[in-house]
Amino acid sequence: ILEETKAINLTEVDLNSFKVVKGDKRLIGVSEKKVLYMYGNGVVSAKITVAEPGYYIITVDAHGTPVHGIYPVMEIWVNREKASSIEVSKRSNYSTVVYLEKGTHVLSIAFVNDEWIPGKEDRNLYIHKVVYGKIKSLKIIPLASPCVLAKIPLGKGFIIVDQVPWLNVTNELGNVNYFKAVKYSYQLLSLLGVQFNPLNIIVVEPTDFKPGKGLIDISSERVGLYSNGYVSALIELPSRGNYSIVIIARGNYAKGEWPLAEIRLNETLLGEIRVNSSSWRRYSLKFSAERGVYELKIYFTNDYYNPPKEDRNLYIKLVVVVKEEEG
Repeated sequence: ILEETKAINLTEVDLNSFKVVKGDKRLIGVSEKKVLYMYGNGVVSAKITVAEPGYYIITVDAHGTPVHGIYPVMEIWVNREKASSIEVSKRSNYSTVVYLEKGTHVLSIAFVNDEWIPGKEDRNLYIHKVVYGKIKSLKIIPLASPCVLAKIPLGKGFIIVDQVPWLNVTNELGNVNYFKAVKYSYQLLSLLGVQFNPLNIIVVEPTDFKPGKGLIDISSERVGLYSNGYVSALIELPSRGNYSIVIIARGNYAKGEWPLAEIRLNETLLGEIRVNSSSWRRYSLKFSAERGVYELKIYFTNDYYNPPKEDRNLYIKLVVVVKEEEG
C-alpha cells in the first residue's frame, strides 16, 4: 500500500557507496555507465542520514530482465527490517515509505530470485538511481511493515486497507487458517476501537495454552505432550447455550494404540477423543454451558515410551469453540 505523495527534499545515494554484504562480488557492482548491476542473488548496503524523525519515501529507479516471464524481486530493508518486496520489470521508479528516527540508518537492497538459462534468458536487476526524502504529510497510517495493512481516516471514522490474502484463506472451512483469519480480523478491528457483539467463535492457538503437569513443549505451531499430563487455556463463553469444540490434532502410534485425550471444562469431563492419525485431523465434541470464563484442559492419558522404536505422543494444532445457533 503506497500513498501517492511527494517528498520535501530528495537526497541521492551515491551508487558507489553501496557495499556488497551478501553474494558474489564478481556478479554485483557498478558499471562504467553508473548502473548498479546485480547478476546474482545478493544484498548491497549503504548508509543514509536524516535530520529529523518522520515518514520518508525511498525511491529506486530500476529495471529488470525476466526468465520464463518472471521478473526480478527487489527487497528494500532499513536497519535489518524489511520495508517492501517489489517485482521490477520495465524501467520505472519503485517507491517505499518507511518511518525513520533522526540519525544514520542502513539502507539495503536485495535481489532474491536470480535465475539463468545459458544462451537464452538471464534474470538480472539493474539500479540506475536511489533517492530518499521526508514526506510533508501522510494520510495513510501504516499498521504494518511492509505496509500491507493501513488505516485511512474518513469523516468520523476510518477505512482499513488489508492486503493480507484472507479471501483465499477463508474460502475453505477445513483449512486451519480459516479460524485464525476469523480471530485476526476480529481482534484487529477490536483493537482499533470497533464495537462488536460477542463473537460466537473462540479460537485457542498453541501459545494460548499453559503447561500443566507432564513433559510439554509449546511453540507457535503446536502443543506437544510427551508424557501423561495436561495443558490448559482460559476461554470466555459469550452466553448460555450449546457449543461444539473442534480440536485439530495428530498423534504417534505405539504398542498397538493411538493417543487418548480427555477434554475438560474446569473439572467437568466433556469427553474423550482417540487421536488416530499421524497427520492433522479434526475431532469434535458437543457440550452445553452457562456464560462465563472457564479453564479448558486437554489431558494426555495413555503415554507409552519404549526407546528407541516406540514413543506415543499427542500434538495439538488448534482448538476452536463454536456456539451453535438456536432453533
